[in-house]
Amino acid sequence: MTSLLVKKHIHRLLYEKNKMDKTAIKYPVDFMVILSGDVQSRHTKAQDILKKKEVKNIMVTGVNEYLKLDKETRIKSNVNIIKKAYNTFNTRQDIKLIKDEIVRYGFKSVVIITSKYHLKRTRSIVQREIGKFSVRLYTIGSDDHNVSLLALVEELIKYFVYRIFIW
Repeated sequence: MTSLLVKKHIHRLLYEKNKMDKTAIKYPVDFMVILSGDVQSRHTKAQDILKKKEVKNIMVTGVNEYLKLDKETRIKSNVNIIKKAYNTFNTRQDIKLIKDEIVRYGFKSVVIITSKYHLKRTRSIVQREIGKFSVRLYTIGSDDHNVSLLALVEELIKYFVYRIFIW
């Protein structure tokens, strides 16, 4: 019972609304990024978007850069897959890579897909690293499996560590 209450309060902290949390994304979008490509639900979310909306370029960050889209979606969407030159190992590296791609290609609109419980920290890093550019930024949370209490606590600690020590 206590763990459920703790989990509920952590959810409130991690899932609070943010000005980048827009449901009405203005398409077409220049660039969509899946953070840490080893999470299937993020690929599923990207595929859902690509089936309905126009996205010009897509990239996967993290240690697994393989884009997991079915053949029909790849053909229908006609999206350009941007390959990166190196693996990233944390969210800050992911966001810096995205910033580099924005500068390199001159993207004006970016959708970043991550897990819902990961949105707060991702948004904070995005605001710090990319917020000064004149880019329409959207962050979308994928519908993850039931996230464990341990994962939520870990994410909350990471958020506060980033806020206190890294910024």
